Amino acid sequence: MIRHSKLSAIVFENLGISKLKMGEGTVAEESDVKSLALKSDQVRSLLDLPEIRVDQRNHVETRDIYQRYRAVCEHNAQSLWICNWLAGVIEGQDDEASCVLKVRNVVPSAPKYQEYAGSLAYAG
Repeated sequence: MIRHSKLSAIVFENLGISKLKMGEGTVAEESDVKSLALKSDQVRSLLDLPEIRVDQRNHVETRDIYQRYRAVCEHNAQSLWICNWLAGVIEGQDDEASCVLKVRNVVPSAPKYQEYAGSLAYAG
C-alpha cells in the first residue's frame, strides 16, 4: 500500500506542473514546496522549483535545490539550462564550460552549445 504522504506529494507535484504550464508561478511554487516537504526527492518538483527561483533571481536557493536534484537524477535539457544559468551567475567560467560540455554531449545542436562553439572559433 502506498503511504498517504507519498500520494499527497505526487498530487502537489502534479498541481505544480499544471500551474507552471498555465503561467501561475506562485501557485506552482507553493505546490512544489509542499510536494518536497512531504517527499524530499520528488524529481519533477526538484527540477521545476529551481526554474521558478531563477525567474525570482534567487541564486543560492536555486543552486541548493538544483544540487538536490542532481543527487537523485541525471541531466536533461531543463537541468542543463539551470546548470548553465547557475554557472554564469554564481559558479564561474570553469563550471560554465563544464555545463556547456554537458549540453554538447546531451544535445549537440542546442543553441547554447552552438554559441559556445562559435566563440571558440573566434578566440583561436
